[in-house]
Amino acid sequence: MSDTTQQILLKCKQGDFAAFDKLVQTFQNYAYALAFRFLNHTTDAEDVVQEAFIRVWKNIKSFNMNKKFTTWFYRIVVNLCYDRQKYLKRKTRHFLSFHESNQDFFDENTNLEENITNRSRIDSIFKIVQDLPLKQKMIFILRDFQDFDLLEIAEILGISNNSVRSHLSQARRAVREKLIQLENN
Repeated sequence: MSDTTQQILLKCKQGDFAAFDKLVQTFQNYAYALAFRFLNHTTDAEDVVQEAFIRVWKNIKSFNMNKKFTTWFYRIVVNLCYDRQKYLKRKTRHFLSFHESNQDFFDENTNLEENITNRSRIDSIFKIVQDLPLKQKMIFILRDFQDFDLLEIAEILGISNNSVRSHLSQARRAVREKLIQLENN
């Protein structure tokens, strides 16, 4: 944890709203990207991020400064996404298109045909991931979309490193198999 983040957290623990605002500004975009990858819906992702920061503010005094803040915070975000997704499945709500969050994803120097092919493949992968069992989906997104390392994922989800490896392997295999099926059709 950087000295700046540590200082901000200490001030937050003392009830400093300006420091909390800095904390929000520092982590809100990454938290939103993480929530959107799970939920694939702008408003739901925004709601999760807002609720996550509310929980951080309410519980910051109990945060152990010897721990990594991002791991603690992203665990809150992931748990809220998990809860929101369970709620949405009960309501049988449909997800929005992946394009909404990826307008600037591709390099302008790449030719249009290659961009269309890449976008199509990414859309296919994202749709496949949405249908994975929840734990596999969470691990796949954290590792392959958000680039967390396996130990961080284990800590965020509160499971063993071996369990993370197993679920990630199963998720990647399922995505690969579905992608091959789609490309052969």
